[in-house]
Order: sequence, then structure tokens, then C-alpha cells
Amino acid sequence: YAQLSALDEYSAFGYGDGIRIIILGSKEKSTAAAPLIAQLSGDYIIDGEGYIVMPKFGRMNVIGLTPKRLEAELQEKLKPYDEDPIIIIIPLIRVTLLGKFTRPGSYRVDPGNSLWDVIKEAGGPSPDCNIEKMRIHRSGSIVRTNLFGSWEKGLSLHEIGIQSGDIVFAPALKKLTFRDFILYFQFAISILWLYLSTTRDKW
Repeated sequence: YAQLSALDEYSAFGYGDGIRIIILGSKEKSTAAAPLIAQLSGDYIIDGEGYIVMPKFGRMNVIGLTPKRLEAELQEKLKPYDEDPIIIIIPLIRVTLLGKFTRPGSYRVDPGNSLWDVIKEAGGPSPDCNIEKMRIHRSGSIVRTNLFGSWEKGLSLHEIGIQSGDIVFAPALKKLTFRDFILYFQFAISILWLYLSTTRDKW
């Protein structure tokens, strides 16, 4: 029996990505196989050569495999120990948070998680973060702006269109420059003058 992530079609695994593997033994498994089944569950990082390293099975090349293909390979390897294990495969994509976050950096995350989940993992936005101006960078280009709506709705990274290697950038709130201050001051004086002119006519 195999249970796959809803994002099985999301993409094939790539270098530097991660894989979350959850294996639950079937009711018919032998008691001797239980420790091995428990050891195999966990998060695995794909190295620069495209391999993950699993207990008992050693190095496995997963580049180009989808979760469904990897599940089939694990099913075959587990046959001598358990004929019908439950296997859950979740791809973990690389997303980098830059800018005004509490803990900016790169994270391997489930694409089924919401943008809020990822930002929370990074400690949340910093006090001077301009949340409304968050945007996605990919290969040096801006591919999406105004992520605030997606953040509010709790859309998943998959639904937003975030791919492995993308950067979510949050700029700082704009600081008031001296020029801005002068413009705002002139605007305030104009409003005050208009108000005084209007009230003077009533006198």
C-alpha cells in the first residue's frame, strides 16, 4: 500500500533539494523489521551528486525521480522485510527568504505548506518589514509581486507558483527622507491655509 504526497506531480527531485520519507509498516510485518522501518523515516538532503543516504540501503541516486518513482523503488527494497508498507513521500524544495525577516536564509520546505508557514519558520517578518511589497525572484528576475494577498489567504507555495531555488524578498518600509518631509510639510500647510481661508469667509 502506498500513500503519496498530493504534490507527486510537482517536479522531479533536483540537486540540493530535500525529501521527507515516512514509512509505516503494515500490520503483517515481522517484529524484527520494525526497527529498520522506524530508522528509514526522516528528512534526507540530496547531495551535489544527486544521492541521498539511507540506513540499510546506503546511497540512492534520486535525481530525475518523482515521489511516485521513488516510492516504487522503496517498495521493491522493502519487500524482504515488509510486503505492504505504507510509504509517504514529500518533496522538500529550497526557498530562500531575504530581506526583512527575523531569520533570513535558505529553508527546505514542503510545497504544500503555506507562505505563512515558511515565514513563521524564519521567525516571522521583522518590525520594519514591508509585507505588502514581498516579491519572488527567480534566476535574477522578479517573477511575481504583491504576495501579501497570497499570504493572507494562506495559499500553498505550490498554488502561488513558488519553485525550488526561488527567493522570497521582503523590502524594508520606506524611511521618510528630508525631501519627503518637506513635501508633506508643504501639503499640511496648504491644507491648513485652505481651512483658515474657508473659516475666515464664514466670519
